[in-house]
Amino acid sequence: MGGRIAFVVADAPVPAALLRAAAELGLAADAIETVPPGLNPLASGYAAGQIAAALKAAGPDLVHCIGLRASLVGGAACLLAGIDRRVFGIGGAGDWLPHPRLAGRAARRGAAFLLGRVLRSPRTRYLFGTEGGARALRFDPRDGAVAIIRLSGVDAEGLRPPPMPAAPPLRVAVAGPLLRAMAVDVAVEAVRIAREGGLDVELTLVGGEAGAPPQALRPETLRGWAAQPGIRWQPVAPEPATLWAEHHLACMPSRAGEGVPDMLLEAAACGRPLVATDIPGRRDFITDDQEGLLVAPDDPAALAAAFRRFAEDPVLLPRMGAASRARVLHGWTERDAAERAKALYRAMLAGAPA
Repeated sequence: MGGRIAFVVADAPVPAALLRAAAELGLAADAIETVPPGLNPLASGYAAGQIAAALKAAGPDLVHCIGLRASLVGGAACLLAGIDRRVFGIGGAGDWLPHPRLAGRAARRGAAFLLGRVLRSPRTRYLFGTEGGARALRFDPRDGAVAIIRLSGVDAEGLRPPPMPAAPPLRVAVAGPLLRAMAVDVAVEAVRIAREGGLDVELTLVGGEAGAPPQALRPETLRGWAAQPGIRWQPVAPEPATLWAEHHLACMPSRAGEGVPDMLLEAAACGRPLVATDIPGRRDFITDDQEGLLVAPDDPAALAAAFRRFAEDPVLLPRMGAASRARVLHGWTERDAAERAKALYRAMLAGAPA
């Protein structure tokens, strides 16, 4: 096919699946990583100008903005640079906009207006992992410009299930940028409840190192939790294979979020069961009592009870771990995501609806 694609990213590198898709289509790829942390209007306007200059210099046929913040700032840059083919990979906006609160709802309305009205072109496509994610930002999944496409995927061949560590204790990990919306405090409280009830369980908080986004928990908060019995903070994340070789269970007790976090996919690829809150995105990957357990948000007692189930029934860990690995292999691999991205890029570059 040939041509050029530019990726605009915020806090993470371009996903390997998208780079793979571009390479297999013969698209030269540029990654632009100058989106500032946060959405300060002055900083964002300055960043949009910088990105617009970079886009004009690169001359891409298509721009793919990855994430909500990258879509807002990168979309403004596309407008300034006169680039019509825009992909806004919004994903799980709830991971960044905490929707239960008034400020979160106002931010959603503002983001929806900018993306849906100001930054929209005739050849713009909006990507969401689920219909619920689209509706959360006031987009109609039936809109021809909206595509429900999963571009999440992991290298399942590179991540093989390591043996489970010895137990007890039951070793649980919460990994990622440790944002406030991830409800790490609920996991900490659940461990306290479980340990007070006599359960030998330990929790590792993985992430939150220097340079974390402004929505992340403060280091002093994480250090305070790590001073409690059974809690450990590991600021620098190891490779996924190393992390999950040391833990039995992946936990994500988020209050908000419509996406499927990479942490859950990596843990599943490593054959680890998953415990998460029953919210959009998480329930799209996890079926309760199959790949893991779903609990109500903001309910540390329910989370503690889930930990107890795994600790007291030795059959659950291998059974649900095998199911989570199988789930990844059916539609959630890097190859699956690359094929979906290739179809999207072909359609857009051909001028057809995505």
